[in-house]
Amino acid sequence: MTSFFKEIFHFHHQANHALIEPLTTHEASLPQTCQGLFCHLLNAQQIWNARILGEEPGEVFSLFAPESYYHHNEAHHLNTLRILDNIPLDMVIHYQNTQGKSFKNSVRDILFHINNHSTHHRAQIVMKMRESGIIPQPSDYIIYRRQTI
Repeated sequence: MTSFFKEIFHFHHQANHALIEPLTTHEASLPQTCQGLFCHLLNAQQIWNARILGEEPGEVFSLFAPESYYHHNEAHHLNTLRILDNIPLDMVIHYQNTQGKSFKNSVRDILFHINNHSTHHRAQIVMKMRESGIIPQPSDYIIYRRQTI
């Protein structure tokens, strides 16, 4: 299962990476929601990683400069891989959400959530890009697999 999650997170890392170029190149002609959604999906990965690692989570809606997108994407990806290399998937994590309510979930469930969350927001970004006349690279998982097999 760990190797499957590593493969999935490599896909997400590459899919995020592919969106960075059109987000930065066409920043002025895209709705501000594109930048906000992309920062949010990166922030969410950082927050979930931090919860698993027992570190301080960042802010869920903080914005950062487009020129730092590659850095954030890389840093969060490496932390997720560190989790996969060092923490059992069935380990239960106790955490508080952004409203201070306590929850617990397995690392496996949290990682699965990160994947779904990222896919959801990338789809929103791509839809906004297309509405603005910008066609990003395809980012379907099956296309990624065709290129990596």
